[in-house]
Amino acid sequence: MANKLAGQKAKFVKARANYYGSDDEAVRARALRLMAEVLAWANQAAVSEAEVTQGADVPEEARRVSLSLGAAVDISDADADRYEQEVKTTVDVSNVKELGNGPQCVYAYTYRSCPGLLKVGRSDVDVVTRIVNQINASTPGKPDTATADPNE
Repeated sequence: MANKLAGQKAKFVKARANYYGSDDEAVRARALRLMAEVLAWANQAAVSEAEVTQGADVPEEARRVSLSLGAAVDISDADADRYEQEVKTTVDVSNVKELGNGPQCVYAYTYRSCPGLLKVGRSDVDVVTRIVNQINASTPGKPDTATADPNE
C-alpha cells in the first residue's frame, strides 16, 4: 500500500514543477488545482503545509483555491505511486555520489545548457525533491548530474 503522505508530497512537487515550468495556461491551471487539492488534503489530514510542501513556496492562488474546495481530495494508492515515480525520474541520478549520512545534505549539479555552471545547495529534505522544486523556478532547466563530480 502506498504512503498517502509521500504521494501527496510528490503530487505537490510535480504540480509545482508544472506550474512554474509552463507558459500554457491550461497546464498552469491544472497544476494550480492539484496543488490546491494537496493543501486541502493536508488541512483535513492534520498535516502541516510545510510538511506537505516540504518548505517550497506556494502560489497564493493555490491557497485560495484550496479553501474553496468542499471536501479534501484523497489520493489513490496508484496515483500516490505514480506521482512518486514521476518525481524520482525527473532528475537523472545515475551518477550520484553519496558520502556520509545524516538529516541534512549538500548537493551539487550542472546543466548541459550552461557549461561551467555548478549549482551547490543544502537540503533538509529529499535531495531529488529539492532539485525538482528548483527546476524552472530558480534554475535554467533540467539538471545534469552525470557531469557533476564533487572530487574535481
